[in-house]
Amino acid sequence: MTRFSRFLALFGLIVAFSMAACQNDLTAPSVAQDDVIMAASSDNATTVTNDSHWETWHIGTFFLCDGSRVSSGYYDVHLQSTYRERADGSVDVRYHINSARARGTSDTGVEYVLQQVGNGTQEYIPGGATITVETQNFRLLSPGPDANLLLTYKLTILVGGGSPPVVTFELVKNLCVG
Repeated sequence: MTRFSRFLALFGLIVAFSMAACQNDLTAPSVAQDDVIMAASSDNATTVTNDSHWETWHIGTFFLCDGSRVSSGYYDVHLQSTYRERADGSVDVRYHINSARARGTSDTGVEYVLQQVGNGTQEYIPGGATITVETQNFRLLSPGPDANLLLTYKLTILVGGGSPPVVTFELVKNLCVG
């Protein structure tokens, strides 16, 4: 071995030991509860919470395209969220809705199920409370004609205090298309 190759081998060994030592400093996630994982970055500058779960949101009264009034509806959501809090106090929150169904019973007793068309992704730059109005396209699954329904809803995101955000949901209006 030449002196240069010995130097490279020794340098590689030092780098490998350094990387192993740095990895031991990481805060490893202990037990995942409700699919929530807490982790820390290698420089311990960022706390990240990843969450993936189903939620049911009450959406109140809305009207379907055939004129039926649904006096009490629900919105079943598979919601993925990533909450990042950095050492400087800044926060980044992202929401992604994988799949969702709106369901409800009309005043005449007919049960309706609507499937969301497409996925929704929201990004928030918090400043206390952030209000976002989002429009989603739904297709009526049962019963009735294959009509489209646009539901416009408002998400209020409360972020702060070092804890994951709180989400509230309110249906604003709906519009039939096609």
